[in-house]
Amino acid sequence: MNDQALNLDQMQDQIFRERVLRARGMTEAERFNETLELIETAYVAMSGFVSMNHPEADEASQPALLHQHIARLRRIEDRHLFTSAPAAA
Repeated sequence: MNDQALNLDQMQDQIFRERVLRARGMTEAERFNETLELIETAYVAMSGFVSMNHPEADEASQPALLHQHIARLRRIEDRHLFTSAPAAA
């Protein structure tokens, strides 16, 4: 692994640790609200994906396209077509 990849891994680990520590200090209501915000962020990102890949789609048809994409991802996951590689030693 090169230095840049190692630095990226360390940065990701640090971000994860900070998020875990912050979550541990939250109340249940705060964690719930954070979850709702993350869901909204994910939905917006996926809607952007649909918009980029289907520029012809209007706003009314985008949710159906998004649901089709999610269903496709679930089918792929259910078939175990992509698996995580073991960590490099």
